[in-house]
Parts: sequence; C-alpha cells; structure tokens
Amino acid sequence: MSKLEEADIDVSGNIGNILESITSVRRLSLHLSLSSGKELVYRPGIVFSQLEHVNLSIKTNNWSKLLVWLLGNSPKLRALNLYLGIFSIFEVYEPVTWSSVPECLLRSLETLEFSGYGGSQEEIDFLSFFFRHASCLKSYSITNYVP
Repeated sequence: MSKLEEADIDVSGNIGNILESITSVRRLSLHLSLSSGKELVYRPGIVFSQLEHVNLSIKTNNWSKLLVWLLGNSPKLRALNLYLGIFSIFEVYEPVTWSSVPECLLRSLETLEFSGYGGSQEEIDFLSFFFRHASCLKSYSITNYVP
C-alpha cells in the first residue's frame, strides 16, 4: 500500500505485519488492546518515513515499549495523541531503555496530548524523558484518568 495516507487500525494481537504494510501513512490511528501477560510483537526495521500524526490508544502493559519503538521509527512525527486505558496502570512495569533520542523529538514533534494519565512510574519515566528531549514542542496537554 505505497500510497496510503491515513489508517485507522483496531487490533488485539500481533501488529508487525499490519504496520509493515502501511509505512507510507501520514496519519495513523492505532487502537491496541492486549490481555495481561501477552507481549507486543512488531518487527525491527519498519520506518514510517512520512508519518506526521499519531492517535495511539493503548490498553496493555508495558505500553512504553511500543511508544519508544514508534517514536524511534517516525522521524517526521509532528503530533502525538496518546490515550492510556485503565488496564495499563495496574500492570508490572519493565523499564524501557532508550538507545538514543528519537529524531522526531529533536526535530519535528510539536504537539503532545496525553489522556488517561494515572501517575504510574511508567508514565512518569516516559514524560520525564519526553520533556527533557522534545526540543520543538509547542503545546501539550495531560489529563488524568477519570473512572
């Protein structure tokens, strides 16, 4: 699908094959839900060279691993809308290792909307890294999870 510009994906399993087929997308809405104990599976080497806007709704543990991977493979990303489901704040957190600062944080990401913030260590670690390195950020919004 070399000319696809916008995709809206709702998935509860392996996302690697799906993402590999839409690398030309400019706008991506990804709704991901995994039951406890299941791991995200995506392939290294997938680059979203045109991706500018992401709506990411995640209901799984260790969501930050996917986010680190996505940011690291989206060099032109300008807007990130992140929604965390309540499920993700009660799971065991395995700290993420950032091998380097994603290019989009240094050169293009201007907007962050973070919904569903619950104050977990995973969220605190992500936001700390994000704000330390997001040099082009013009606006952000963080809202708490409200049952």
